[in-house]
Amino acid sequence: MISKNMELASQFKSARARLGLSQSQASQAWKVNLRTLQGWETGKSWPQRPTLQRLWPILFPSAPSSSTSTRKRSES
Repeated sequence: MISKNMELASQFKSARARLGLSQSQASQAWKVNLRTLQGWETGKSWPQRPTLQRLWPILFPSAPSSSTSTRKRSES
C-alpha cells in the first residue's frame, strides 16, 4: 500500500507541475484543503474515492475516464 500511495503522490506532484501550479493554487483549483493536498503529495494520506474520480482526468490526462469506459461497456 505504501508504494501505491507514493505512486499517487508522484501523480499529484506531476500534475501540479505540468499545470504550473503551486500547492496553494492547486488546492484552490481542485477545491481541496491545502493540508489535504500536502498529505496526498507526501503519500501520508489518500483521497476519498469521489475526490479521486473527480481529479482522475487531471492526474492521468491520457487515460480514459471511468464514465467513458462505462459508457462503452453498456453500448456493447
